[in-house]
Amino acid sequence: MGIPMQLKSQNANSSTIKLLGIEHSNTNVSIHWQGGFPPYRVRVSEGLDSAWTEYPNIVQATNFNLPTELGSRFFQVRTEFAPIRLTRIQKHGELVYLNWTGGVPPYRVQSLRLPDADWQDLPHSQIEKYYASFVADDHSLYRVRSESDTNAPSTPKALSALTVQCTKAVLSWEPAEDESTGSGVFVYNVYRDGVIVKQVEAPTLFIFETDLAANSTFDYRVSAVDRAGNESARSSVLTVTTPTCPGGETNANGSDSSLVLKWDRSEEPTIAGYIVHWGFEPGVYPWQSDVMRSTTATIDGLESSVPYFFAVTAYNLGGTESEPSNKVTHIPP
Repeated sequence: MGIPMQLKSQNANSSTIKLLGIEHSNTNVSIHWQGGFPPYRVRVSEGLDSAWTEYPNIVQATNFNLPTELGSRFFQVRTEFAPIRLTRIQKHGELVYLNWTGGVPPYRVQSLRLPDADWQDLPHSQIEKYYASFVADDHSLYRVRSESDTNAPSTPKALSALTVQCTKAVLSWEPAEDESTGSGVFVYNVYRDGVIVKQVEAPTLFIFETDLAANSTFDYRVSAVDRAGNESARSSVLTVTTPTCPGGETNANGSDSSLVLKWDRSEEPTIAGYIVHWGFEPGVYPWQSDVMRSTTATIDGLESSVPYFFAVTAYNLGGTESEPSNKVTHIPP
């Protein structure tokens, strides 16, 4: 017999989401609903005032499947985006300005000249939620619509392993691009051995994998998904092999919280010193250390089991700083 469960709906627009049914077996649960508009999000709670946890998957259909071993009791479905609502229509001279909230880009602004019956597209589709145009007529009406976006983003490139430990790995890739009239890259799907293991919201371009099996091989690929739910082709395969943990353990433990960095001296004769930058995301470095002309640096106080990203810049006597070096990644044990 399957586990008992309920589903609650959340009305995120004028069309209420209604549960149609729950089908469950020994291994799988399938929930079905109607109403709202895609994309949808599904959340789960075990009841008794437990917090809601949102699944990372963006759902385009009106059904969702999940394994029964999670032991969950309550599910909630919501739409990912609110309906479009105009917040300002203001005429200034020969121009009219519009602002709105909600919807999914790209947007198309339309006008209706009374007493005509046909809406006319105004020039250019929009990614941003504002628009300015010449006044069509003093008695015109205006509306904003989401345009259909059926084109997927480009395939993410340069999937690589920044660091691999016995049970952990940090992977990164270059950003995908969406055409100028597209809805924009929203998330990246990360696949391990053909199964999606994580969705990473753009513009983040890396994942931190934990609890991997030591001395094992995994194949990774990544794809890009736009706001309309179009998914790109998957990237080339990246094969990652985890080493054996020290002492043959399946999980490495340690208390070392320091890291020694070394780099080659710049060939520029005017270099006056170097600055080490680091943080929790590549390219986002809240911490810096000026090591002057030294080409080594010891970074203390690193938190265990957290990935850190490092880069070095050089500066000259005038204080001008170079572009960052290649980034390196370290996960303190």
